Amino acid sequence: MNTQTNRPRGNNQKIRKEILRDINSVWGTVEALEKKSKATLGETNPMTEILGFTAVHMMNASFEIEEQILENTNKLSYSSVTQLFEILNIIRWLDPKSRSETHEAYQTAVQRISSKYSVDRNTMIDLCVRRLGFVGQGSTDLSLNLVEDWLFKKGTGLSKLIKAHTYEHQYQRVNEFFNSGRVIQ
Repeated sequence: MNTQTNRPRGNNQKIRKEILRDINSVWGTVEALEKKSKATLGETNPMTEILGFTAVHMMNASFEIEEQILENTNKLSYSSVTQLFEILNIIRWLDPKSRSETHEAYQTAVQRISSKYSVDRNTMIDLCVRRLGFVGQGSTDLSLNLVEDWLFKKGTGLSKLIKAHTYEHQYQRVNEFFNSGRVIQ
């Protein structure tokens, strides 16, 4: 069994950041050695070339790990997806017919789910807005536009957006929710 997958995600992020820091340190050292080798042995010396190749590999490793850190930071956890689906279920159940009713349903859903999970109301709002990529003035309205498109027009933008912010292994849950309305626990 792969123990990597059994570690908490936050711990993996911490390890990635430590590795990135160490790789960047080694990368800097290798670049300094390459520069020294060029100056003393010449640019075409095999040692200089080896150090150059090593520096490129360290650079690529650094960029790849940095990308993983950024990618993993923006993905929604299993529990966050569940909470988001519960909010959407409440909105759907309240059956809003207008923009103001959708907004009221959203506020009600956020309050109920934040109480259910004993988290701050702003954390739930953050889940529905910023963690789905909406930032700045009017971000809640942009998020609710997708909710209304889903509710009133059977639009797929909301499901696509949620998939873009989840891990691939959760796609089946997203499909199940948007196809049947069930929240898989």
